[in-house]
Amino acid sequence: MLFMVCKNFKVCIIGSGSIGRRHAEILTDLNINQIVFHSEKNIDGPVKIGKKSFPMISDFSAAIADADAVFIANPSSMHTSYLLRLIELEKHVYIEKPVGVNKTDIDILRTIERKSRSK
Repeated sequence: MLFMVCKNFKVCIIGSGSIGRRHAEILTDLNINQIVFHSEKNIDGPVKIGKKSFPMISDFSAAIADADAVFIANPSSMHTSYLLRLIELEKHVYIEKPVGVNKTDIDILRTIERKSRSK
């Protein structure tokens, strides 16, 4: 049953650097192959992971539209802004540390997270 769940699971990875690529490797090892990448800066085309190639979508809304979960793996200074948007859209999120880069970020996130159904 787990295989069937994973087979149809759709993931967006924000950030196409080494950490984002590592998450894609792990996800493909788990038979999650419906992966798209999003980056505001790197729009050079598909992201190659081993023998597989995944699309890079520069439009944020399009990138996350069908995602069951979103992995935030971009620079730390951008974590909070993306996380706030994703919580507002009730997306399930896996985020690299740190969640925020200052106390204000953390306070805002705690307040919003309490009201959200996202995980």
